[in-house]
Amino acid sequence: MTTLTAPAPPTAPDQPSALRSAALTAAIGYAAIFVLAIFANFLAVGSVLHPGDAAATADALAEGERTFRLGTAAFLVIFVVDVVLAWALHVLFRGVHHDLSLLAAWCRLTYTVFLGVSLVFLDAALRLVDPVAAQDDELVLLALQAFDTTWVVGLAAFGVHLALLGRLMRLGGGPRWLAIGLPVAGAAYVADTLARLLLTDYQAVADLALAVVATPSVVFEMSLAIWLQRRPRRRPDPSGRRPGRAAAGAAGGVPHRLRLGGLRPGARHRAAARRDARGADRAAACGCCRGRVHRAGLHAAAAR
Repeated sequence: MTTLTAPAPPTAPDQPSALRSAALTAAIGYAAIFVLAIFANFLAVGSVLHPGDAAATADALAEGERTFRLGTAAFLVIFVVDVVLAWALHVLFRGVHHDLSLLAAWCRLTYTVFLGVSLVFLDAALRLVDPVAAQDDELVLLALQAFDTTWVVGLAAFGVHLALLGRLMRLGGGPRWLAIGLPVAGAAYVADTLARLLLTDYQAVADLALAVVATPSVVFEMSLAIWLQRRPRRRPDPSGRRPGRAAAGAAGGVPHRLRLGGLRPGARHRAAARRDARGADRAAACGCCRGRVHRAGLHAAAAR
């Protein structure tokens, strides 16, 4: 005998406190990643890599092993924080467009997986460096280059994440310059990945590529973190009505979502909110039917 179960109730709209917590979590995560990435990439790991010179790379790694290990640990922290950040951004933007928000989260998680895998090559480079026994400098260089390539391939998915984030900012009513700048930063990541894979002499343009990627990334991602941290705590009702009318709609069982952090629901959500608010106002104006006739579209017939 087959047992039928009732369908799950629809998910309730995110509460303002949940959206504020998600925005604050995302802001803190971005700030932490910004500091850790500068240390790990440029001061710890990047400083020992000398493309085309295996001996110099192995010697630099042996001399700066402690700093290199700290950089590896910093990358590990970034790996964990990125998972939390993907969740926080999804919670923040799913009220704007659930499917796009979910896709953006998956793209960031895809990048995070590549980052986690690339850390294996950093550990391999450390194991290959042995000042006492004979070591193969070429293998040390190869391990560090494998780390760099794996991470950069993942950054292509991160670039798509930024482009989707910019689209969500535009749909959600965020700052227009951020909605434009985030896709620009994402396109720079994708272009850099393609350049590394397609150009036979990428090192000739490596400095230029670094400037093209780093400039929009630092400017717009840090601006996003500041905007998330300093967003207003409450925005007007998306229907544009006074609090009393919004409360009347909520009392009539109307799903309602406040704009928070500069975000607003999509066009369909706003139109539904306006229709429900108008229905609640008409119901409040007539006490005889308590809105039942109005919601059925029979107000004129009831009046006659």
